[in-house]
This record gives sequence, C-alpha cells and structure tokens, in this order.
Amino acid sequence: MDTQREKAMDFWGRVELAQKEHGWTLVELCKRAKLNYGTVMNSRSTARLPNLDAAVALSTTLGKSVEWLLIGKNSQLTEYVDLFNKLSMKPELLAIMHELQKATKNELNAINVILGIIS
Repeated sequence: MDTQREKAMDFWGRVELAQKEHGWTLVELCKRAKLNYGTVMNSRSTARLPNLDAAVALSTTLGKSVEWLLIGKNSQLTEYVDLFNKLSMKPELLAIMHELQKATKNELNAINVILGIIS
C-alpha cells in the first residue's frame, strides 16, 4: 500500500506533468491558482498532500480532476463530464444535444441503434 509520502510525491509529479502541458513555471501556476508559492513549494519539497482547497484550486487551474491528481486516473463519470464539457464547446454539437432533449425514449433508442451500427 502506498504511504502518504508516496501518494504526495505522485500527486506533485502529476501536477508537474499538467503544469508542463501548459508551459507554466510553478510560480505561474501558483499565481493562476491564487496559491502561496512558498506553501506549495513546502508541501512539494516535504512530500505532503495539499489541503482540499489547494488541491481543488490546482485541479481547476490545470484543467485536471482532483481524482486524476491524486490517483492518476479518472472515474467513468469524470470522463463523461470531461467529454460533455468538450462537446458543449462546439455550437453544432450543442444544438444537437438541445434537440435530443426533446426526443422520446423510443426515438433515443432508435438513434442509439443507428449509432451502434455506424460505429
């Protein structure tokens, strides 16, 4: 079983990976997340997990779930939420989603069958 220290090291390693995806330094990340750089550096260098508020601020700023930062994977629900958020940024898909809300259960079942055949 992972120790708290190992979990913290994994957490901070994933923060660093996500931070590099954005091309940010730790100072930039802390500013964007409105976190104290010294506090973050101390937690990181002593391999301690941040408090919940800091973890949420980091996850929101990095565009990653707290779950991913903590354990390195997302639950299926988190993946669906992420997918929905990406889809809702496309106006044409958003229009389709609005239309689907008006569909009956039978219509949705038919669409599901058709999509299953296509894919």
